[in-house]
Amino acid sequence: MYPYSLKGAIEDRNNADYIYSISEIFSLKGKKHESIRRKINQFAKRDNITYESINKTQLDILWNFSQKTLIKAKHNTPEQFESLNTEQSAIEKLIFFKDQLNIQIDGLWIRNHLVGFTITEVIPNQTLLIHIFRTKIDLPGISEFLFWQLSKKYQPKCNLINFEQDLGLTGLRQFKLSLKPIEIKMVYTLTL
Repeated sequence: MYPYSLKGAIEDRNNADYIYSISEIFSLKGKKHESIRRKINQFAKRDNITYESINKTQLDILWNFSQKTLIKAKHNTPEQFESLNTEQSAIEKLIFFKDQLNIQIDGLWIRNHLVGFTITEVIPNQTLLIHIFRTKIDLPGISEFLFWQLSKKYQPKCNLINFEQDLGLTGLRQFKLSLKPIEIKMVYTLTL
């Protein structure tokens, strides 16, 4: 995969990166973000919501939450299950090497129960790179709320969020598009 078109290369939409303006997501001004604001406000009505960094003693809670998501995914399409299975392997490595990596793990809690988490990294060009973004999807507005919380936390030191590729998963693509990216950075694959 290449970030620019070469002779004989084709667009690889499934691996394109979704780029967002942190200040836009943080402020959510205008009609463009009306739907996101509504979903965030709906979720925010819940009691005892906290958003904070996950410490070493909470990593088992994160792992168990992630495993439950994977078990539920067995009822999804083979592509969705495979994607989550690959992501689970990445989560394991990120947790294991957390102290050696420049990553941040944040959790979203309701009444002291983990309902979502992110694994992110601030890269040199003031971009927040989202490696993993997982929520309990049966809670309306949770994903939008977590994305907004990320923008709030990192707005002082980052200008952009790179939400990485959707791997061709329809639901994930729709969600990322609903967040109104300012750019979809296409990548290209060489054909032989």
